Amino acid sequence: MKIYDNEIEKLKQISQLQVDFVKHLLEVINHPDIFLHLSRELHKLVKFDIFNFAILNASLDVIIEATFIKLEDDSFRFIHLPDSFKILPPKREYFSKGSPSLFRLSSEKFLALIGSDSLYREIRNLNIRSVVFMALNPEESRKMILSLGSKSADAFSEEETMVLECLLPQIRLIIENYFSFEQCQQLRAQLENEKKASLKEWQFKFGKEDLVAESQQMKQVLYKVRQVAPTDSTVLLEGETGVGKELIAKAIHCSSSRNKGPLVMVNCAALPPNLIESELFGHEKESFTGASERRIGKFELANGGTIFLDEIGDMPFELQAKLLRVLQEKDIERIGGTQTIHVDVRIVAASNRKLEEEIKAGRFRSDLYFRLNAFPIYIPPLRERVEDIPALIHYFIEYYGGVLGKPYLKISEMDMQKLMNYQWPGNVRELKHIIQKAVILTTGDILNFSDFKTSPSLFQVEKLRKTMKTLKEVEIEHILEALRLTNGKVSGEDGAARLLGINPKTLDSKIRKLGIKKVLDIQHPGTS
Repeated sequence: MKIYDNEIEKLKQISQLQVDFVKHLLEVINHPDIFLHLSRELHKLVKFDIFNFAILNASLDVIIEATFIKLEDDSFRFIHLPDSFKILPPKREYFSKGSPSLFRLSSEKFLALIGSDSLYREIRNLNIRSVVFMALNPEESRKMILSLGSKSADAFSEEETMVLECLLPQIRLIIENYFSFEQCQQLRAQLENEKKASLKEWQFKFGKEDLVAESQQMKQVLYKVRQVAPTDSTVLLEGETGVGKELIAKAIHCSSSRNKGPLVMVNCAALPPNLIESELFGHEKESFTGASERRIGKFELANGGTIFLDEIGDMPFELQAKLLRVLQEKDIERIGGTQTIHVDVRIVAASNRKLEEEIKAGRFRSDLYFRLNAFPIYIPPLRERVEDIPALIHYFIEYYGGVLGKPYLKISEMDMQKLMNYQWPGNVRELKHIIQKAVILTTGDILNFSDFKTSPSLFQVEKLRKTMKTLKEVEIEHILEALRLTNGKVSGEDGAARLLGINPKTLDSKIRKLGIKKVLDIQHPGTS
């Protein structure tokens, strides 16, 4: 290392050193061999023979480890070491400071520390005689440590340790950014696997028979899907719970040019209001209580693909403005962050609520609605497309029969008719679950629907409510009919009270209470 002529020159050199160090490593921040590159860059500044990075759990046991040794040509090679390998015994005193810190162990101290313990056989075999140890994030539960070892007993001079100490924040930042990127990649891979599994489950081949559409209503829905899928237009799916909005969203994604990108599904109704912003846009470390690490939001994960926002009507009003910004500018900011992140995503939203009514009630922004409503698709309830029911039944019988090892099941005509006549308040989802349950209960070849009760559905109750008169309405009509028959006379032998079998005073009271007198005044002026 260079000995600096004066303090000002030293500060300038250190500052430039930090800039150059970060610049070189930022070029490979997303590279899987980031630690190999880190060892090379550090070796340009400090001479050492072994590089060891480890992450420890709360018990200070190694859970992630990467070790590189220096070869004769000054290059570095990764080496596989047993799980028990440690370059030196980690002690809690190394993490006592609340910020990144460095410890240098002389040859005498280091050799005394590792002694003859079998755990350190490998490090002795490598002839390591001195070590410098860096605690990068001592305040975290998962602690990152970086150790450099040398075969020289007098390695790591005061100038070299000072350089390493100056670089500690940069080393920490680079490693944390690498793990954030790796976490994002892992989440993307997980989403990709979920997408493949989902498509396999539904045997999704858009344009073929797997999306059931026997009715004209559903054929019209699929026609609209084919129209909008190749574009990047925002789509709003409307319809009752269980009609298949999620499946239509998958159809749009899989039929678009984004089908090789991620499809990220978010149920806004299932997220606690205090977490939905973090879930969608992510957060920086320590941006709020409990934010122990950076979190990548759903919009970042969906970059290059599609995000499906189900139950958009349940999104908190104050968060709707941020979503509007994403729709308008394709920009987001993590909670606690200052950097604007551009995202390339297509938004497909869905709601089982009537959003126009939500706007009138002051629960939904009209400007957001008009942005989302660029291309609306209404998916009708199952009771309005009865022609689809037999095809869906056969589809689910074949699917669950295959899954449960019962491939040759049939449904009786009587049960088919029973299912056709049912009103399906839970729509396709309810039908799916009933078929699944029947397949499980069936022991022979004919499906067993003995557990299916055809009690009045919610829809039937609602239909009856609309057609059946209330007790008050019946009572008014009955009294009016009695008054008409008696020409409006209430008391006496030929009065309405006698006809109805009640006291005249009781009838008078009911007439006033039910507002019948006004009707009588109009129909029979002057009657008493």
